[in-house]
Amino acid sequence: MAPNSHRIRTATVGDLDAMCALFAQGDALHRAQIPHIFREHPGPARSPAYLQSLLQRGDVAVWVAERNGEVVGMLVAMERRVPDLPFLVPHHYVEIDAIVVDEDYRSQGIGRSLLASAESWAILLGCDGIQLGVWEFNRRARAFYEAQGYATAMRRMWKDLGSSPSPSDEDA
Repeated sequence: MAPNSHRIRTATVGDLDAMCALFAQGDALHRAQIPHIFREHPGPARSPAYLQSLLQRGDVAVWVAERNGEVVGMLVAMERRVPDLPFLVPHHYVEIDAIVVDEDYRSQGIGRSLLASAESWAILLGCDGIQLGVWEFNRRARAFYEAQGYATAMRRMWKDLGSSPSPSDEDA
């Protein structure tokens, strides 16, 4: 592997500490922007036992990005199905539950490679699409997803009732 290249592989139990550290970076970003939703917590926000349970589920895929033997990114994807209801067209899709690239390695193609792994998995499963959520404040992430071909399909709205500030684009 070239010095500045990375490889994507399926996560293992040996990656749990690195995954916790990556989640901590993502959590800090969200906590700084929307502290009324994300709070400080002692220890890892997702326990190693929880992360290990994800690795064992058949409807979840977890990949890590590795550079020079160090885990520098991760993606958690979940298989989803919308049932055949009178008002909904049934469909089968993959939901990106989490994607984090270490802040020192962003804008180097790692996120694109992680998303490509999820897209390949979705195709293998016979899914008709991929969905993900992104907070409105996170302009950088929104621009990244749009550059990868993702488009806003739905917007979740928020009304402040006075007890906490509303999450908005203006806070970024």
